[in-house]
Amino acid sequence: MVSVRRKLVFDADIEPLFDYLVAPPNIAQYVGPVRRIRGFSDGEIGEGTEVTVEASFLGIHFHQHTRCTVFARPHTFACESVGGRFHFVAGFTLSPARRGTLLEGWGDAEAPGLFHFAEPILGRLIGHQVSRDLEELRRRFRR
Repeated sequence: MVSVRRKLVFDADIEPLFDYLVAPPNIAQYVGPVRRIRGFSDGEIGEGTEVTVEASFLGIHFHQHTRCTVFARPHTFACESVGGRFHFVAGFTLSPARRGTLLEGWGDAEAPGLFHFAEPILGRLIGHQVSRDLEELRRRFRR
Protein backbone atom coordinates (compact mmCIF):
# COMPACT_ATOMS: atom_id res chain seq x y z
CA MET A 1 0.00 0.00 0.00
CA VAL A 2 1.24 3.48 -0.86
CA SER A 3 0.12 6.24 1.51
CA VAL A 4 0.60 9.96 0.92
CA ARG A 5 -0.20 12.75 3.40
CA ARG A 6 0.41 16.44 2.73
CA LYS A 7 -0.40 19.74 4.46
CA LEU A 8 -0.13 23.07 2.70
CA VAL A 9 -1.38 26.59 3.40
CA PHE A 10 -2.98 28.47 0.51
CA ASP A 11 -3.36 32.22 0.23
CA ALA A 12 -7.04 31.70 -0.55
CA ASP A 13 -10.46 31.67 1.05
CA ILE A 14 -11.97 28.26 1.82
CA GLU A 15 -15.07 28.32 -0.40
CA PRO A 16 -13.49 29.34 -3.73
CA LEU A 17 -10.58 26.97 -3.09
CA PHE A 18 -12.94 24.05 -2.38
CA ASP A 19 -15.02 24.82 -5.47
CA TYR A 20 -11.89 24.95 -7.62
CA LEU A 21 -10.48 21.71 -6.23
CA VAL A 22 -13.62 19.63 -6.81
CA ALA A 23 -14.50 20.88 -10.31
CA PRO A 24 -13.66 17.98 -12.68
CA PRO A 25 -12.24 20.21 -15.46
CA ASN A 26 -9.82 21.75 -12.94
CA ILE A 27 -8.63 18.40 -11.59
CA ALA A 28 -6.94 17.64 -14.93
CA GLN A 29 -5.14 20.97 -14.59
CA TYR A 30 -3.65 20.43 -11.14
CA VAL A 31 -3.26 16.63 -10.76
CA GLY A 32 -0.24 15.72 -12.88
CA PRO A 33 -1.19 12.20 -14.03
CA VAL A 34 -4.84 13.08 -14.82
CA ARG A 35 -5.37 13.82 -18.50
CA ARG A 36 -9.16 14.02 -18.69
CA ILE A 37 -12.31 13.27 -16.70
CA ARG A 38 -15.26 11.75 -18.55
CA GLY A 39 -18.82 11.08 -17.52
CA PHE A 40 -19.44 14.32 -15.66
CA SER A 41 -22.23 16.61 -16.76
CA ASP A 42 -22.43 20.28 -15.83
CA GLY A 43 -24.56 19.39 -12.81
CA GLU A 44 -23.45 19.58 -9.21
CA ILE A 45 -20.92 17.09 -7.95
CA GLY A 46 -21.79 15.36 -4.70
CA GLU A 47 -21.68 12.10 -2.78
CA GLY A 48 -22.28 9.23 -5.16
CA THR A 49 -21.18 11.09 -8.30
CA GLU A 50 -19.18 8.73 -10.52
CA VAL A 51 -16.71 9.64 -13.26
CA THR A 52 -14.01 7.96 -15.32
CA VAL A 53 -10.53 9.41 -15.01
CA GLU A 54 -8.09 9.06 -17.89
CA ALA A 55 -4.56 9.12 -16.48
CA SER A 56 -0.96 8.39 -17.33
CA PHE A 57 1.75 7.55 -14.80
CA LEU A 58 5.20 6.03 -15.38
CA GLY A 59 4.29 5.45 -19.01
CA ILE A 60 1.16 3.49 -18.14
CA HIS A 61 -2.06 4.90 -19.57
CA PHE A 62 -5.25 3.81 -17.85
CA HIS A 63 -8.90 4.59 -17.16
CA GLN A 64 -10.02 4.60 -13.55
CA HIS A 65 -13.68 4.64 -12.54
CA THR A 66 -14.15 6.69 -9.34
CA ARG A 67 -16.93 7.67 -6.95
CA CYS A 68 -17.25 10.67 -4.64
CA THR A 69 -17.74 9.30 -1.12
CA VAL A 70 -17.66 12.50 0.96
CA PHE A 71 -18.76 15.95 -0.17
CA ALA A 72 -19.11 18.36 2.74
CA ARG A 73 -18.79 21.79 1.14
CA PRO A 74 -16.63 23.74 1.83
CA HIS A 75 -14.47 21.56 4.07
CA THR A 76 -14.14 17.91 3.06
CA PHE A 77 -14.00 15.87 -0.13
CA ALA A 78 -13.11 12.19 -0.63
CA CYS A 79 -13.32 9.68 -3.45
CA GLU A 80 -12.49 6.05 -4.13
CA SER A 81 -11.86 3.78 -7.07
CA VAL A 82 -14.71 1.53 -8.08
CA GLY A 83 -12.96 -0.29 -10.89
CA GLY A 84 -9.75 -0.28 -12.88
CA ARG A 85 -6.14 -1.33 -12.33
CA PHE A 86 -5.51 0.66 -9.19
CA HIS A 87 -7.37 0.71 -5.90
CA PHE A 88 -7.35 3.98 -4.02
CA VAL A 89 -9.08 6.26 -1.57
CA ALA A 90 -8.14 9.93 -1.49
CA GLY A 91 -9.40 13.26 -0.28
CA PHE A 92 -8.75 16.51 1.48
CA THR A 93 -9.96 18.71 4.29
CA LEU A 94 -9.82 22.51 4.26
CA SER A 95 -9.75 24.60 7.41
CA PRO A 96 -9.00 28.23 8.28
CA ALA A 97 -5.34 29.05 8.81
CA ARG A 98 -3.60 32.12 10.11
CA ARG A 99 -2.88 33.26 6.56
CA GLY A 100 -5.48 31.66 4.35
CA THR A 101 -6.63 28.06 4.18
CA LEU A 102 -4.92 24.87 5.33
CA LEU A 103 -5.31 21.94 2.95
CA GLU A 104 -4.72 18.51 4.48
CA GLY A 105 -4.65 15.98 1.66
CA TRP A 106 -4.32 12.22 1.85
CA GLY A 107 -4.39 9.17 -0.35
CA ASP A 108 -3.90 5.43 -0.07
CA ALA A 109 -3.35 3.36 -3.19
CA GLU A 110 -2.36 -0.09 -4.27
CA ALA A 111 -2.00 -1.95 -7.54
CA PRO A 112 -2.27 -5.64 -6.70
CA GLY A 113 0.10 -7.68 -8.81
CA LEU A 114 1.33 -4.69 -10.78
CA PHE A 115 3.93 -3.00 -8.59
CA HIS A 116 4.22 -5.34 -5.63
CA PHE A 117 8.01 -5.27 -5.30
CA ALA A 118 8.34 -1.66 -6.42
CA GLU A 119 5.88 -0.14 -3.92
CA PRO A 120 8.55 1.66 -1.83
CA ILE A 121 9.96 3.35 -4.94
CA LEU A 122 6.49 3.96 -6.34
CA GLY A 123 5.47 5.57 -3.04
CA ARG A 124 8.34 8.05 -3.25
CA LEU A 125 7.55 8.87 -6.89
CA ILE A 126 3.88 9.43 -6.11
CA GLY A 127 4.78 11.53 -3.06
CA HIS A 128 7.07 13.75 -5.15
CA GLN A 129 4.39 14.09 -7.83
CA VAL A 130 1.77 15.13 -5.24
CA SER A 131 4.14 17.67 -3.66
CA ARG A 132 4.95 19.21 -7.07
CA ASP A 133 1.27 19.32 -8.04
CA LEU A 134 0.27 21.03 -4.78
CA GLU A 135 3.08 23.59 -4.97
CA GLU A 136 2.12 24.44 -8.56
CA LEU A 137 -1.54 24.68 -7.54
CA ARG A 138 -0.63 27.01 -4.68
CA ARG A 139 1.31 29.26 -7.07
CA ARG A 140 -1.59 29.37 -9.52
CA PHE A 141 -4.48 29.71 -7.06
CA ARG A 142 -4.39 32.91 -5.03
CA ARG A 143 -6.99 35.30 -3.74
